[in-house]
Amino acid sequence: MQGLLKILFIITLLELFLGGGGRVFEFGGIPLRMLLFILNIILIGALYVYKSSIPQYVVILSLAILAILFVYAVLGLVNEIGR
Repeated sequence: MQGLLKILFIITLLELFLGGGGRVFEFGGIPLRMLLFILNIILIGALYVYKSSIPQYVVILSLAILAILFVYAVLGLVNEIGR
């Protein structure tokens, strides 16, 4: 797990420093920065669940924030498709 975290950390830092505004590396209209953000959130969430050392209110708050992000991502996709 430590190796995966180090690799993901290095890739994220490289994209942040080399990617500039975040739209340099895109895959099908989705920037690499967004994909790395989602991957980081999922990995850290899985790590917290595995270690069982996170308070319940943090999990609920994190899920609420992710739900809001998901709603706005869907709204953005709907608006882009509607053009």
